[in-house]
Amino acid sequence: MELRLLVTFEKVATVLNFTRAAAELTYAQSSVTGQIRSLESSLGTELFDRWAAGSG
Repeated sequence: MELRLLVTFEKVATVLNFTRAAAELTYAQSSVTGQIRSLESSLGTELFDRWAAGSG
């Protein structure tokens, strides 16, 4: 498991928003999403509930 995946997870968990986490980490939002998916895959569980903006 890569340290950067855990750093990204911590940032998303802190700000509760993938786009804002990406901006603060200076990553593309798609990179943050991919890193979280990779971490979830290696752990075998979803780490965040996701829903599209405006749906709900």
